[in-house]
Amino acid sequence: MTFSTSNILHSKTCTLRNIQHSIKNAGFTLEYLPVYSPDLNPIEHKWAQAKARRRKYRCDVDTLFSTSLF
Repeated sequence: MTFSTSNILHSKTCTLRNIQHSIKNAGFTLEYLPVYSPDLNPIEHKWAQAKARRRKYRCDVDTLFSTSLF
């Protein structure tokens, strides 16, 4: 099970502590994930390339992906 540390959980510290305590008492280990960064996600780089080519060729999305512009 994965929990995200969103603003909702940050604003309810007491609830977060209860959740953490319950998870640990159930015998599970908590693993904290780093904050999301688009720079670490390879698909974000591909979308940036697609957007750049779309601007360069001034075409719509269907044309971009139906032709061999990549």
